[in-house]
Amino acid sequence: MKQTELNIVYICDEAYAFVTLMSVRSLKAHRNKKYAYQVFIVTKDLSSQSVDVLEAESEKDTFRIVICTNHMEFSEILSEHVYVSKAALIKFALPSIFNHFDKVLYVDGDTLFREGFEKIFQTNIDHAYAAVVKDMSTYFEGDHLQELGLNQYFNSGIMYLNLKKMRCDKIEQKLLEYKRNEKKKPMFMDQDAFNVIFHENVVFMHPRFNFIYDIFRRYTAEQIAEFYRISKNEAAKLDQEAGILHMAGGKKPWNNLESEQLDEWLDYVQYVREALRWGQNTYGKNLIGLRADLSNVLAELDSMQFDMQQTQAELNNNNESLHMLQEQILRIESNCNNSIQMLQEKVSNIENSFNSNLHMLQEQISSLNDRMGTKEREEAIRQRLYESIEQRLTSLENMILLRIYRKIRRYLKRT
Repeated sequence: MKQTELNIVYICDEAYAFVTLMSVRSLKAHRNKKYAYQVFIVTKDLSSQSVDVLEAESEKDTFRIVICTNHMEFSEILSEHVYVSKAALIKFALPSIFNHFDKVLYVDGDTLFREGFEKIFQTNIDHAYAAVVKDMSTYFEGDHLQELGLNQYFNSGIMYLNLKKMRCDKIEQKLLEYKRNEKKKPMFMDQDAFNVIFHENVVFMHPRFNFIYDIFRRYTAEQIAEFYRISKNEAAKLDQEAGILHMAGGKKPWNNLESEQLDEWLDYVQYVREALRWGQNTYGKNLIGLRADLSNVLAELDSMQFDMQQTQAELNNNNESLHMLQEQILRIESNCNNSIQMLQEKVSNIENSFNSNLHMLQEQISSLNDRMGTKEREEAIRQRLYESIEQRLTSLENMILLRIYRKIRRYLKRT
């Protein structure tokens, strides 16, 4: 089943490439895997290096980065803004640049995406030019709304645009015409034009879809809740539960270390090189020595990277040698095990043979002992027999002698 495609558009020049990269990474980190994302980055002067870094965030089919080059100059429009370049005016041309799309989500580069932002695409804008979020500070500071003749005012940094309706009503031409004829130096580069031309043909979204943290610095939770018609609890948690955090205003994390969003923004800086380059671009204009030091560090990093590649090659060779040595050790172990097994078998056979011979010898000794005992008994019997014979012979001898004596005696008596 083919995934639903969500089309998201950035406008970016070289000065904002690194900032936009962080926003793209936050979008990628918090995307809903049910959808496929097409992220278009419209530019007119991105370096090849910036293009490569941005395109590297692509993932086949599910997260595509498309760089769209546009050469609109707006030379007839002289207004400038301290925070916004003329590249922002390319927003006017989005209906014609993306003439094959009916709807897109436009997002400024100074944003961070969080969970749940994709609910914006569920907003019904079939009869409106855009879904937007009210710009609170404009209502409370100065008389800007009265000067423009408006009753409501929105922030143009995040807009879910109905390009089809904008093309039908020739909104692109009307926006450019308004900007050309702008008499007073504008407070915003493109925002006034969108508010005047769109007028009330917009749908207002929950402030979590374009949460400008600056309002937390200026207003209380009660004021925010009352203005956006949300609960006080919702207002107090906007900074934590915003779907898209918009770092509009002067206190941005990449140029002010006291920004409340610095830690969150730095989460998307993936490499030391990027962090050093960011520091160089941010503070190098005022701190020449730091800039030189950072350049040296970058050069050293390049050298270290080359050394690391050589070391990696050596490690690979060492790993191959180690692998061969391990194989040899395994073979030696196998041979040793076989030899030990054979030796154990031989020892076992010798032990069995020895035990068998020992048993036989023991039996022979026992038999010999038995035989020796028999001879001793026979010898004792013979000895007793000899003694008995001797006694008898002695007794017989005595009898014979006695008889001879008696005969002699009788004989003598007769003579």
